[in-house]
Amino acid sequence: MVIALLSVGCTLISDKAILAKFTDPTGDSSVLDSADTAGATDSGTSVDADGDGYSGSQGDCDDADPSVNPGATEDCSTPADDNCDGSTDDLNAVGCATFYADADGDGYGGLAGACLCVASAVFSLATSDDCDDGNAAVNPGAAEVCEDGIDNNCDGSADQCGPASGSLTTAVAYVGEVATPESGAAVAGLGDVNADGYDDVLVGAGYNPGPGAAYLVLGSAAPASGDLSAGPTYTGNGSSSERAGCAVAGVGDINGDGYDDAVVGAWDNARGGENAGAAYVLLGGSIPASASLGSEITFLGPAGDEAGFSVSGAGDVNADGLGDLLIGALGDMAGGHDAGTPAGAAFLVLGSPNPSGGALPDAAIRYVGSTDRDEAGSSVGGGGDVDGDGYDDIIVGGDLNSDGGSDAGAAFLMLGTASPSDADLSDAIEYEGEAAGDEAGNAVANAGDANSDGYDDILIGASAAESGSGEAYLVLGGAAPTATSLSAAIKFSGAVVFDYAGSSVSAAGDLDQDGYGDMLVGAPGSDSGGNDAGAAFVVLGGSTLASGTLTSDIELSGAAGDYAGFAVSGAGDVDGDGYLDVVVGAPFAGGDAGAAYFVLGTGM
Repeated sequence: MVIALLSVGCTLISDKAILAKFTDPTGDSSVLDSADTAGATDSGTSVDADGDGYSGSQGDCDDADPSVNPGATEDCSTPADDNCDGSTDDLNAVGCATFYADADGDGYGGLAGACLCVASAVFSLATSDDCDDGNAAVNPGAAEVCEDGIDNNCDGSADQCGPASGSLTTAVAYVGEVATPESGAAVAGLGDVNADGYDDVLVGAGYNPGPGAAYLVLGSAAPASGDLSAGPTYTGNGSSSERAGCAVAGVGDINGDGYDDAVVGAWDNARGGENAGAAYVLLGGSIPASASLGSEITFLGPAGDEAGFSVSGAGDVNADGLGDLLIGALGDMAGGHDAGTPAGAAFLVLGSPNPSGGALPDAAIRYVGSTDRDEAGSSVGGGGDVDGDGYDDIIVGGDLNSDGGSDAGAAFLMLGTASPSDADLSDAIEYEGEAAGDEAGNAVANAGDANSDGYDDILIGASAAESGSGEAYLVLGGAAPTATSLSAAIKFSGAVVFDYAGSSVSAAGDLDQDGYGDMLVGAPGSDSGGNDAGAAFVVLGGSTLASGTLTSDIELSGAAGDYAGFAVSGAGDVDGDGYLDVVVGAPFAGGDAGAAYFVLGTGM
């Protein structure tokens, strides 16, 4: 036998020695066994073919792929069982995603999850939004149940539920005096006039001939039914027919002292001449006290103007940081109109650190009706910022305007500006009534932002429309509002003839806390609660709003004879619980003494 000699690093080595070294490195006489590659004892004949340190006998499930072995990390991006544990969907594998179990079977994942490559039979959902996965009635798709103490819809808040349809007889009721009847003919949320953290409300009693009065209902932690006369009372100045309180409104803080203020209309006041009318400003303060309205800041109309037939806060028309107010004078005859057919007017009083009153129009900016017999000023309202330019806008109703047909009525939008000045309403943006006899504009108001698009919207009532079933129109704001017929607006219709829906309209605020402004529409002729019981309807805002009958909305019905809904208003947060409230006037409740019903908001 010939033994070959190799030269390895200047040393002669036989090929037999080479064979021994490179075929059995451990010298255990078992060639190329597992001990030679992984250091284990000779227990089999498996080899580490892929050189990953694991042989088949050591659990390498794919000895042709060095990335697959028992020491590897499971990777979701590969189809292989990377760590040879019998599963390709290991918990917390590289690239895993978290999936959640639906323990209560309501279709929503619970808070506990597992990070897997793909969903499993148990951990099957990609989202975790069920705040109680042991209760199928609690999940993000559930309706909030008021006052059960549970966050039913898992939104993390107490949720204002908003009012539900029902009878006003179960609401908190403030009843008027028999000696000063028809309380609730006007109602208004004021904000917080005494800065105690509770919003307040003014209730007018001025439609019955006589001096009239306005009653201040101060908010509190636990409002309870009672007599309006128990709170601060503001009486007419002694005229037998002043009708103070026929219109009331909150006007914001007109003098910048930190207290919200109010205005009371008295359209039959004669201090400026027969039927001149007046508007009284009540400044808020820490201790509101009863008083004669004659001692308050007074704006007097000229003879025949019927100033104060309508009043409203105007917002901040000139953006100077002070609240402004509007006074409607439907009998105004400026511009040469005939005495028997007044065009009417609206007076804008700008806020001032030292408001002093005075004779109209000297103390105010006047917007004159566009044609004879318009009765502009039959209603007035702050429109909010309809065009989003930073200046609040105003609305003036002229319910006998005939541009859209005889007595079709109209509403006029005047846009705010840094320097408002006298103007003719023919220069305003006009919304014409859609049919003769509708008397659109008998009520106007800011609607808030009903569709949450960043522009405030307006409400226009036409209680005589559709043979007296009535309509309330929602005109959506925008960067460039344009004149149009109300036939193009969103329409909320009374259900039956003589409902007189749209007799009153108001913003309600976001009652259900969904980000959309909600609205109130009064229908004092509704018989749903009894003959002439009246009703107020809550119309909820939303991203998509459509015309419809008010019976599909939340209905707050009075008792027989109440005429509830003759006046409506958002009340703010009267009881300071974080939920918005509403007030509904019923001037013939309780044997014509009248009442104001407070429907308090609730949450979970």
